[in-house]
Amino acid sequence: MKIDATLDHHGRLELPPPLKLRPGRIRVELTIPDDALEPNESSAAPRPEAGPRASRMLAELDTIRTAARPAELSLSAWTEEKQERLDAAEERSTLRSEQGRPD
Repeated sequence: MKIDATLDHHGRLELPPPLKLRPGRIRVELTIPDDALEPNESSAAPRPEAGPRASRMLAELDTIRTAARPAELSLSAWTEEKQERLDAAEERSTLRSEQGRPD
């Protein structure tokens, strides 16, 4: 159901008068105009009061993110033995579910 409501400065939705909601939490989707949002000042750069430790940690994280993946994690290391193990595990799972047993 699509409803036009107003979001007040306390974060409460003001619904049209005859509409009443059941108690409990309800998931909703909001469309907020860009001009209604305050500019966001946060960024990935550390605040000056964070100090040199924060700068080092961000640099280390950046190094980890941009590092090449180890060769042992590549798909080329996939062997026939690993595929057989995966197939056997899938077969066991299928048999267990056919027998009504949990995985």
